[in-house]
Amino acid sequence: MSAVWAWTLSGLAVAVIAPPLLAALVRRGVDARIILLTWATLLTATVVSIGLPALGEVVHRCWLVLHDGAPDSTDAVGGLLSATILLAAAVRALWALRCSRAARHALHDRHLGLARILDGVVPDHGVLWLPVAAPLAYSVAGHPPLVVASTGLRAMLDTDAVAGVLAHERFVFDT
Repeated sequence: MSAVWAWTLSGLAVAVIAPPLLAALVRRGVDARIILLTWATLLTATVVSIGLPALGEVVHRCWLVLHDGAPDSTDAVGGLLSATILLAAAVRALWALRCSRAARHALHDRHLGLARILDGVVPDHGVLWLPVAAPLAYSVAGHPPLVVASTGLRAMLDTDAVAGVLAHERFVFDT
């Protein structure tokens, strides 16, 4: 049991150390890809070091129960309850994924409708320029992907800066 505690405590230590480490990397101007890779590595290390020992302990206990003879009614009810909870969680996760996808498609369709109203055409991997004074730009995934930007963005930034913002928004589609 001490190994489980050691693994869990090491995972918690990584979880405590990770935010200051990532903040230091951002302050030093380290490339965003390296910061994201570091974040993914630390997150994976945290999840594995906390979850893997607990999962191993559960599997070990189940193995011992199965080899000691037939499980009693309490174990059977507990197993059935656990399976039901896992199934419900999986169904809930799939339902949330479906709802999220439907919301993304609805948002994309609204943007395409707006493009048709403003320009009469759908931009082909282009930019939908909204007549708004506030500087903003964002990307909307879908088919075709859209970059939505305001005319206020063009008014506040020079040509190179606007090109950089648009390249950043288009980067989402290339990755």
